[in-house]
This record gives sequence, C-alpha cells and structure tokens, in this order.
Amino acid sequence: MNNRKFLVDQSYTYPNSSYLLLLSSKTESILEKFTDHVAKFLNENSYINIADFAYTLQTNQKEFDYRRMLVCRDIDDAVESLTNRNSARLLSRSVQGCPNTVTFMFPGLGEQYVNMAQELYQYEPTFRQHIIHCSEILKPLLGIDVRDILYPKGTQTETNSPEQSLIPETSPTFNLRQMVRRNQVEVDRNTQRLNQTDIAQPALFVIEYALAQMWMTWGIKPQMLIGYSLGEYVAACLAGVLSLEDALTLVVKRSQLIQSLPTGAMLAVALSPSQLQPILTEGIYLSALNGSTLSVVAGSVEAVAKLEQHLISDGIACKQIQTTHAFHSPMMEDIVEPLIDLVKTFDLKSPQIPYISNVTGKWITVEEATDPSYWAQHLCQPVRFADGIETLLQVPGQTLLEVGPGQTLGGITLQNLVNNTVHRPLVLSSLPTSYNNQLEFDFILNTVGQLWLTGLSINWSNYYGQQRYNTLNIPVDLFEQYQKEDELKPEKIPYETLNLNTHDSTEVIQHERLRLNLQNSYVAPRNDIEQKISDIWKQVFDLQEIGVFDNFFNLGGHSLIAIQIINKIKKTLEVKIPLSAIFTNLTIADLATFITNEVLIDPNIYRQQDVLDKDVEQASKKYKFVHWLTYKLKNGMEIFHQNKAETEHFYEDIYEHKVYAKNGIQFNPRDHIFDVGANIGLFTLFADQESDNLTIYSFEPSPPTFEILQANTSKCRGNIKLFNCGLSNESKTITLTFYPNSSGMSSFYPNEEEEKQVLKSIILNQKKAGMLEMEEVLQYTNELLEERFKSETFYCPVKTLSEVIAENSVNRIDMLKIDVQKSEFDVLLGINEHDWLKIRQIVIEVHDESNRLAQVDSLLKAKGYNVITEQDSLYKATNIYNLYAIRNP
Repeated sequence: MNNRKFLVDQSYTYPNSSYLLLLSSKTESILEKFTDHVAKFLNENSYINIADFAYTLQTNQKEFDYRRMLVCRDIDDAVESLTNRNSARLLSRSVQGCPNTVTFMFPGLGEQYVNMAQELYQYEPTFRQHIIHCSEILKPLLGIDVRDILYPKGTQTETNSPEQSLIPETSPTFNLRQMVRRNQVEVDRNTQRLNQTDIAQPALFVIEYALAQMWMTWGIKPQMLIGYSLGEYVAACLAGVLSLEDALTLVVKRSQLIQSLPTGAMLAVALSPSQLQPILTEGIYLSALNGSTLSVVAGSVEAVAKLEQHLISDGIACKQIQTTHAFHSPMMEDIVEPLIDLVKTFDLKSPQIPYISNVTGKWITVEEATDPSYWAQHLCQPVRFADGIETLLQVPGQTLLEVGPGQTLGGITLQNLVNNTVHRPLVLSSLPTSYNNQLEFDFILNTVGQLWLTGLSINWSNYYGQQRYNTLNIPVDLFEQYQKEDELKPEKIPYETLNLNTHDSTEVIQHERLRLNLQNSYVAPRNDIEQKISDIWKQVFDLQEIGVFDNFFNLGGHSLIAIQIINKIKKTLEVKIPLSAIFTNLTIADLATFITNEVLIDPNIYRQQDVLDKDVEQASKKYKFVHWLTYKLKNGMEIFHQNKAETEHFYEDIYEHKVYAKNGIQFNPRDHIFDVGANIGLFTLFADQESDNLTIYSFEPSPPTFEILQANTSKCRGNIKLFNCGLSNESKTITLTFYPNSSGMSSFYPNEEEEKQVLKSIILNQKKAGMLEMEEVLQYTNELLEERFKSETFYCPVKTLSEVIAENSVNRIDMLKIDVQKSEFDVLLGINEHDWLKIRQIVIEVHDESNRLAQVDSLLKAKGYNVITEQDSLYKATNIYNLYAIRNP
C-alpha cells in the first residue's frame, strides 16, 4: 500500500466510540489465517491508531469473495475478538451467491421520536445538507422550522456521555433532584408536538429522504423501493413520480386535511386478518395486512379502546400505534375529493425506480402512479404490506434496508419470511430504536459492515467526507503471502466423514438459508436458563433453531413479539421483567445474563422500573413515564409507589390524621368497604389493618397505577376485589388524563392550571406549618409544576356503582370512600334509588366548582344522611373539602 499521509482535522471527526475492521480473502481457509495474522499484528503494534488502521483496511485492501467484519472499541478489544473468534460480533460471509441488489424500505408513522438521527444531523454533512434543504422548503408551508421540533434546544444528549444518575434525596417532603428533570420535560412536550399529524408526516418524510440521500452518496443505491403508508410518498419521490418540492407540499397539505378530521386510533394485533375479521365491531376497520400473525385495525378512539380491552382479556398481544387518526380506513373518506383536487395540481411522472404499491401489494404501474385518484385510494384502503413483501421476494438476490427510524418494518418483513427458504433476503436497518442507547454512528457502522459483507462496495471517500485519517504503512506483502494458488485447491475430505443422508443435508442447507439474516455463527444454549429462553424464542419466532448470539431484531422481532416473550418468560421462569429488557438485551445470552444477575437475585427489583405491561408503547406509548419505587412507610410497611412527596402526603392524611376514620366513621369486622379512587392502595391497606375479615372493593382506572395497586394489596388479610375501571353516571369509555408524578391528581376532568394552583397552595400551607424545606421548594415552583404535571392519556372504562353492586351481588356497603378528582358527583349519580339504602357511611372529597359542595351536601341529606363538612389544613385556599355522611338510624 502507498504510505499516504493526511493531516487529521478533528473538527470533522465523527464521535466514534467504535471502529469497523474489514478483512477479505480468496478462500475460507486463507481468511482464517488472515484473521490470526491481523490479531497478531495488532497485538505486537498496540501503539498504532485503531481509526487509522480501520481506514487503511477499508480504503486500500483488495476485496475478495470471503469477507469478515468486526466492530471494535479499541486495539485490545480487536485482538481479543479476532483471536477468540467472538461469535456475537465477528461476522463472516462469502459473497458468492449473496444479494447484489438493494431495496430501500420506508416506514410509516409510529416510530418517530424527538432527536431521531440527531448525531447524523450534527456530524454527517450529506444528511445535514438535505435536512436543511427540506426544512427551508417546508418553512412557508408549516410556518415553523421543522428542525425546531426534530431537534429542540435543550433536549440533545451529549455524544459519548453516559446519563448522569439522579442522586437520592432524603428530604421527608419534596425531592427536587428527582422531580426537576428539565430535559425530560422538554422532550415530552416536544414529543406531543411531533406526534401531531400535521408535523409528524413532513418530519418523518424529511428524515427518511435525507437518510436515503446519505446512503446513495455512500454508494448504496436502491434498485427497488417499498414504503409503508407515508413511506410510499418517500418512495414515489425517490422514484421521480414527484419532485422533492411537490412531494413535501403534498405531504404537508394532505396532513393538514387529515388534521381537520375527527381523531381516531390504530391498534396493532398479533392475529391474521382472517382471525381478526370476525371480532371486528362497528366502527373498526382492517387498516393494514402485515402478515399471518400481525394486522392493524383503525377506528374511533372509543371503539379501538373497547377492542383493545377485549383482546387483552383474551390474552392476545396488541399495542396502540403512536398516531392521532384512523389512517387507511373509511374514516378518511371525507377528504377524498379535496385530496384528489390537490394531487391534480402536481406534475406526476412515470417512476424511474420500481416500487411496490400499498393499495395492491404489486409493482406500481405508470397509470396508478400518475392517477390522482390512486392517492385517494392509498389514503382510505388497507396497506397490503405482506402482499408487497411477497411480490418483492419474486426477485432473488436482495438486501432490504430499512431507511427510517427504528426497526419495526424490518421486523415485520422478517416475520413474513419465516417459511420462505428460497428467496430469503438480508434485512438491515439504518437507525436504532428509541429504546436502544447505542450511538447512531455505531449502529450505522454495523450496517455498513454488513452491506459490505454482501459484496456491495462502499464509497469510502464520500463516507468519510472531510474527515482525515492516515493511511498506515502496514506490511501488506505479509498478508498477501497467504493468497497463493495452492490455497485455492479444493481441500480433500476423507470419504468416511461425508454424510450422504439426503434428509440431513437438506436440513443443513435449510438451516444456512434461515440464517442468511444472521451473519454471526450459530452458538447453541450453554446452560439451563439459555435453553429455556431459546425454547421460548423458537416458539414465538416459529424457528427450529436460534443461537444465543442471534439478534432479536434480525430474527424479525418487534414490540408485539417482545410482549409475547415476556409473558412466556413470566410463566416459564416465574419472573417479571420490563419490556425494555428485551430491547436492551437483544440476544438470548444477554437476556439470560440480565435475568440471572438482576432478576433472579431479587425478583422484586424490576417492580421498581417499567414493569410488565401488556400495552407498553415506544416498547410502547403506555407507561413511558412510569417508574416503580420501593418505599418504607413510617409504620414499617414496605410498598411500591411512584412519587415520594405524594405518598408521604397520602400517608399523613390516611394514617396520622385518620381522615377516613373521624367524625363518627367506624370500621367493624366483616364490613364491606368500597375504595373508589384507590390510587396505589394506601386507604385499602389502612382499612385492612383497622378491622378483621373485611371485604374491600378497590377501583382504579389508570392502568399503570392499577398495577401498583395490585402489588401493594397482594398481602392484605381481608378479601380484596380489584377493578381496573372508574365509576361514573353511566357505562362508557372515557379519556383519563394521567399525571405519573402526581397520580392522585389524574382526572377525567383535567384542568392543569387549577391543579397547579392547588399544589402551589399545598406547598405554601406546608411552609406555614413549619416545613423549612418548602422555602427552597418555592424557588423552583415553576420547574416543579412542569415536572409534576407532564401527562399522558388512557382510554378507561367506567361503570355505575349500581352495576357493580348488581354484578357482584353486594347486599350492603358499610363504608363508601370516594376520591376521584372532580368526578365525585358522577359517582353519586350512578347510584340507583334502591341502592342508596345499602350504603351506611360515606367519606367523599369534593371539588367545589359550580356550587358542587352544596349540591353534594343537599343530595346526601336528601338520601337520609347526617353530613359534616371539613377542610384539611393543607387544603386551605383551595376548593377541596371532605364530606362525612352517616345514615340516620
């Protein structure tokens, strides 16, 4: 090699924490010797710059058919991995018969997240250039710079910097260091904006378009395209059907039309369309046919929520998609004519690159691509993605590259390839999921290396751009001495070692085909727990053999698959793990280590984190802010909770002030108690300790809080009946605004400003009561309130109290406690006249809005109760009161 020297300009250096070593040889045996020699060379020359060494191999090495890659951290890591043939990271392949064409796959909405591709925008010139260009086109259309939503100030994490752990605070009141997390608050606020249809669609288009341009600049040019929903617009743009300016204009104006429609919801379900169709009710439509075990439905928020509850109760994995409307359904029909008129204003041209139609699942025709009515069909009809993959598979020798955020589309694709052993393409991704803490450049480096393994050539000059590395004067002649003609002669194999059993050899061939997407070598389970996890993965992925270093996403994993895995782990190993454990431990080996070291040692430890959740998003939208913590109450009882300050306030109210056991309220053995608005269960625990043999009915509509309620009440002495629903004046499904850091203020009637004012008053009252810490808290009131009132929504079922009485054959209610944040009058209105006589005592928290306190007082007195009204000292200057009602003898 030429010993060319360059100056290293640090200003253009990527934030590499890893480096890509590429090796190639004429035969497999030469490749093994070459690997050993490189390991020996690095071990003996550990002073050299690993970045320069990687650059030298990439840009000056001859490319032969037998190839090997390693992504390493440093010289020592490279020596160890090469010498010991690290099965998880040292990937090898022969390019003979390998894919030689690339298909770009563009995902739709649901995988977007704030700061996606942030590192690329910061450091990769081509990507950044196209983001800027698209943003300038969008400014007059959106009235904002889309980059302010994609990369808002104050939310970026420092490259290569580990997150700083929060320091525990021992204050008995408010924990400021845990509560005031400004960056997370900003991310959450911007996430809500990004997920709005009118922003999400152009933002996602821009990211996918810029990624495609980056890959093409690096030498990876697609011969075919497929897009999912919005992704088809990116495909049409790259194919030349629409110019970039027209495509962006169409996407923005289309999304604005959609934004004018009523909101809707979409639900991914682990069932085939034929299995799902019979249980679809009015207002629910099939919106995507993704495979034999995965469909998507769309419809009204209420209808989708009911279907979700039905599926969950039947043990069927499902997950709400991160969207605001019911795409690809009849709920889009009201904007069909305006959309057709809009598309007519653009110059649609014949596609120059073949791509798959979502509407037909076949190759798009010139007539379809240039017909405005086709784009209206695309909006209202189901996405036939499974049919599209089947069409793609008719073309052999492909690599499918997902060009967008996340790996969901690749996972769905691989699920469609399980039974295909003829044309099984390699499936790769451009960016990690939002769960994955891996640096984007490290992730892309892996993808670049795997593309090179297939025989594709990388344009290293464009890849490095203005970065500068030294070409090292390494002894290439020593490497090339192995590339001799005698090494190319077929190796003689003793006749007696040949296995001529046709059936067995077929299985071997099939095994190799199935591992086409897994370029690491197969390693069998090495212990009992790996074997059990392997059995679960084989069952869920429907594969005969999975190695312990095989990657979850490369097998076709996605969030519904992950949900099934954790459910089976719970049954088989009798441990709960958070959904995030799957996405951060992507191999059987890593997951087994995680379970062995962190869960089996203390089975309760992951009740302190994102716990098992059948509906988790981004793993899932739901519970994304919820973290369980263990806490020891002053009475020595250990519980799970979410917020120390709130829990201590509840404890003081319930246990010390005995707010529910005063003014004549009594608990007697064998009483029937109704805890309406149970939250994490402190009142249920209190009542269970106050008397013996109680039957307690506890109601909590918020799914994450209900999980904690279940855990906290699991060791109660009495008969505890739990209901994951609310009580109201009629049966229905309604929206709950849930505040993870102030769960007691979650409400069906949210008023954030009012809630903030209440909390301010509580802080001031605590300061007046002599809590010195409140002086410091008051300095941070605005930040504290922002943190306490970040929210998410759940669609929760509610029933009437009389329905519960009838369904459970309740003959009496000895004490009815109601604390439901402005829904208290609804609960009372849900009591039929004849059921009032069954209720002996009532304690109810009333929010005095629109003369509500007087209304409740009058109602209770009219029903035959003596009523006492009280306001706790902490609630002075608020509209919150407690009413104590005891039926007249």
